[in-house]
Amino acid sequence: MNRYEVAIYNEAVRQAYAEGKKHPNYDKAWGDLRYLEVEAESEEDALRIVEKHHPPRHGFIIGDIMLLKEFID
Repeated sequence: MNRYEVAIYNEAVRQAYAEGKKHPNYDKAWGDLRYLEVEAESEEDALRIVEKHHPPRHGFIIGDIMLLKEFID
């Protein structure tokens, strides 16, 4: 199993706060880039895992995904 770092933010949150509004479901911090670590067999699996919990239809944008070399099997 490999470990990946995924950069993610929520575009709907960014847009709401840019308009001076609060997002109805997510905290303002989701407008900032966050880094999540995910254990998966492949980059595609890591992407699937993240999108399951942070779906694009809810405004989540994955900025980057990177294999963490110190955790390569």
